[in-house]
Amino acid sequence: MPSELHLPQGLPRNKIEIQQPELSVGETVARSVPTITSLTIEGFKTLEKVNINLSNFNLLLGRNASGKSNFLEALRVLQGIGYGLTIDEIFNGKPKSTHSEVWEPIRGGSSKANFAGGSNGDRQAQVIRFSVTLKSSSEPEDVEIQYSLDISTELGSIQREKLQVGDTLIFDDRPDKSRSMLHQLLLETSCDPKNAHYIKACIRTLSNMQHLTPSPAILRNYSQTRTAKRMGDRGENFAALVMAFGWTSGQAG
Repeated sequence: MPSELHLPQGLPRNKIEIQQPELSVGETVARSVPTITSLTIEGFKTLEKVNINLSNFNLLLGRNASGKSNFLEALRVLQGIGYGLTIDEIFNGKPKSTHSEVWEPIRGGSSKANFAGGSNGDRQAQVIRFSVTLKSSSEPEDVEIQYSLDISTELGSIQREKLQVGDTLIFDDRPDKSRSMLHQLLLETSCDPKNAHYIKACIRTLSNMQHLTPSPAILRNYSQTRTAKRMGDRGENFAALVMAFGWTSGQAG
């Protein structure tokens, strides 16, 4: 259903819509991986509170300055959580290293990330809250995975983080740490294998969210690495990714 963004008072009441066309080609394959079925964003930039339902394929529609870009930036925050980046790295950027690619900062950085409330547009000292519901038809009885976290950009930390599968609570903690607990829990030998399965599903789904705006010039460039698991947002390392597909296909054959 179309979903209205709740913008601060005094700003034009534009809206964006999430449309969900019916799919047939590839629908069975798409349903084999966890899908975000609902998403709530609170206190992020111009998004005071957004609560929308999603499907395997969604169209984002809206006028200029209606909140589309901020909505996509919110998805990048969740992608950074899936990557295991710190809160400071997600919002302010991370340079290229021997083990990772460059992570571009969220526009405006951490200082401009909080909801601009009030008529004067002041940034309120508050947490940014995300709540995500995942669902996969490959799970028994279509089990729902519910993940939520509260972020303080001022402190550069996660104030609360919760993961629940169906009626079973995996964890609900107030870690006050710079990085999500998801990756940390997988490293613990005491992590239950069944819980690990759902944690990995959550990480995989968050990590796979990517807003691609490829540039023809960048797509034609040589890759900076010989192997790549993911293309950059603008098309970086496209050649290496194609080579990786070719190598995998040749190995499978």
